[in-house]
Amino acid sequence: MDGQKVPISVTVDGEELKQFNQILLNRWKRASSLRIPLQEAANFMLDEIAKNFSGKRGTVFGAQWRKRKRNYPWPLLNKTGKMKDGFKAEVYSDKAVIKNPTRYFKYHQMGTKNMPARKMWGMTEPQARYIRQRLQIYLEAEGER
Repeated sequence: MDGQKVPISVTVDGEELKQFNQILLNRWKRASSLRIPLQEAANFMLDEIAKNFSGKRGTVFGAQWRKRKRNYPWPLLNKTGKMKDGFKAEVYSDKAVIKNPTRYFKYHQMGTKNMPARKMWGMTEPQARYIRQRLQIYLEAEGER
């Protein structure tokens, strides 16, 4: 797929994370597949992205998007709907990838010299925690089989 890739990284520190990682590692080895929780995580993130294009206007992943210099009749970042509708998830056995092939997505996400960044996606700590919890629930259930 020729979608634009924007690097996103999530870092969480602490003893809780170390314990969680060890538990996951042990259960991961026994799990038959992670596609189910990864698909759930991808759908969750797609829903979070969609919130940015409704009334949230950027607040899902940080600060509200800066207003445009001119007033246009269409919603911010949604003139044609192509970028808004371009977010898709690909789920593999060991990862989920969210892409947006719209050629101008990266400029809006990252900003340019002449245009402020309007972050449409990323991952906050509460979102990461939710995904970890869902993955843990899945792996616990899988481990009981």
